Amino acid sequence: VPACANSFLMTETLRNKWGFDGYVTSDCGAVDDVLNNHRYTNTTDDTCVVTLDSGMDIECGDFLRSSLGSCIANGACNASVTDPPLRHLFRVQMRLGLFDPADGQDYLKIGMIHVSSDFNQQLALEAAQQGVVMLKNE
Repeated sequence: VPACANSFLMTETLRNKWGFDGYVTSDCGAVDDVLNNHRYTNTTDDTCVVTLDSGMDIECGDFLRSSLGSCIANGACNASVTDPPLRHLFRVQMRLGLFDPADGQDYLKIGMIHVSSDFNQQLALEAAQQGVVMLKNE
């Protein structure tokens, strides 16, 4: 079972057993792979339903963007499929304060000048250098 279609991993284990209360994002291109490479599903509608119903909330890719509208329009995807991912997303956004007044959102005050500062670039370089691990094949 592809990971982004695996309810045992995303719902039973991650959410129910471990208590995860965020949203799950697929690997880039993984939802398209469910249909076109793994051939786990047979139609775009089936793929939308299986991945969302299994516990995936957001996709890194464009499969849902191009297919979910027609899946909803033709009735294959109903509120029982689309509401849980929306609840997960909005719950996280509420915790982050994204619906609060703009003047109270500290993240809006962070610009590219801060993100791409010399200090942060140096810190990222040091973290990457310290994180390199060499493994010996035996």
